[in-house]
Amino acid sequence: MRILGLGGLDHNASASVLDDGELTSFLELERVTRQKNQGLSDPDALGALLDRLAVHEVDHIAIADLAEHQQREGWLMPYLSQRFGDASWSVHGHHHSHLACAFVASPFERATVLSLDGKGDGWSAAAGVASREGGLTVEAFVPSAHSIGRLWWAASEYAGLPGHHSAGKTMALAAYGEPRFVEALVRHAAHAPDGGFRFMPGEEHPDIFRQVARIVAWMERVTGTPAATARTHDRAHCDMAASVQHLTESLVEHFVAAAVRRTGVRNVCLAGGVALNGLVNQRLVARRGVDTLYVPPCTDDRGLSLGAASLAAWKLRGKVRAASAALSPYLGPPPLAPAKESRDEVDEIAARLVRGEVLGWYEGRDEVGPRALGHRSILASPRFPWMRDHMNERVKRREPFRPFGCSVLREEVGAWFDCNEDSPYMLRIVAARAERSHEIPAVLHVDGTSRLHTVTPGDTPRLAALLSRLHELGHPPMLLNTSLNGRGEPIAHTVEDALKSAKELALDGLVVEGRQHREGAAR
Repeated sequence: MRILGLGGLDHNASASVLDDGELTSFLELERVTRQKNQGLSDPDALGALLDRLAVHEVDHIAIADLAEHQQREGWLMPYLSQRFGDASWSVHGHHHSHLACAFVASPFERATVLSLDGKGDGWSAAAGVASREGGLTVEAFVPSAHSIGRLWWAASEYAGLPGHHSAGKTMALAAYGEPRFVEALVRHAAHAPDGGFRFMPGEEHPDIFRQVARIVAWMERVTGTPAATARTHDRAHCDMAASVQHLTESLVEHFVAAAVRRTGVRNVCLAGGVALNGLVNQRLVARRGVDTLYVPPCTDDRGLSLGAASLAAWKLRGKVRAASAALSPYLGPPPLAPAKESRDEVDEIAARLVRGEVLGWYEGRDEVGPRALGHRSILASPRFPWMRDHMNERVKRREPFRPFGCSVLREEVGAWFDCNEDSPYMLRIVAARAERSHEIPAVLHVDGTSRLHTVTPGDTPRLAALLSRLHELGHPPMLLNTSLNGRGEPIAHTVEDALKSAKELALDGLVVEGRQHREGAAR
């Protein structure tokens, strides 16, 4: 049975294809249309997505988001009926889809599952338990009136970083502050009996935590500092960001602990936009009572299509993807043009990186989710103190306070960072070992942490070979790794996208399938 999943109707649209329960293809709409965070707004957008996935025949169509589906039903269902004939269809809840995505992508037979985001179908968070044979049971909800995601949106607006997609920037800003406003936040936060949370108005306006503009005004009153309007930030903006980060870690930890006590299952899957917060994830990894934490690569609304398809597979087939290993993130459609046969030029590429050059890296199928994981990346040496500023100012052309993650050989992680676990999707933020931090300044944030992408030969053999060669040369077994795109653009999808980015960003070169692409050199 072939099931087509569609999700992200409002933003971050994607499509997933399950063949007999196995995920065989996944693609985000923005990669095709080149419009960042685009939702399924019209038939043309949906058609472009399905055409690139080459989806022609399906038995069932599963759609995420009950409320968003109702707003699009007038054109969506006629289009799908015309394209796929007699295929059956179903519509699934937003948070149910998040929970299913996280569990199905995991290696677990059974797990406690949680989702946290801005809002969806009237909720901002949910928790329950899932099993391969038994399906999904949701046992706790947090209404959308009480939303961690909305709090981050407000903190971003207050910090002069507008839009609900700016939480990652605000999180980076938090490292420059102290959580001195957390007590003011805690006065308005309360734990619910089921482990959920509420934001209480107290003496404030009854709708204060339901509306972003009212939260921003409250932040201005608490701090005595107006919202930022430029790229320069007052200490108060950094401290409020740090306070929101501190509160988020506390609320999520409590929510997870209560869910684990209720289910008795210590393997935990986490999904939703809040699960992109690598500090939260790292805190949960270290928590007593959680044996293993799994966060899928498509944890935000990009993963809703996989979740909806999985819920349909449970209902129609009685089971979903078998538990074996965690989901491979390299699930985009095959490249439009086959790669030329060539020898890998790993020695020369390594030498260029050691010299301080910045190279684009394009390989195979797109990664799933918002992180560059070695198939659509920009790579640079972490050793140069000037590299981070160069990458922010001259290459990515973004805010100067933003940090970069790194790709590191899995077997060498413990020698460089205060952890020795897998981080295959770059969704954990970990402190560097104090005695090694001076060797890798370009990938460390102001607080001494980095977002880790652990690399193995089984997952990305070419990138692993490059890191191994660097290690043999006496270089750290890691590289600064950021996404292959310009500011405000989606990650590159085709080779043509990669060439365009390499030229516009003035990269020193582009490597395609292990071979240096001479047209990608800026000089």
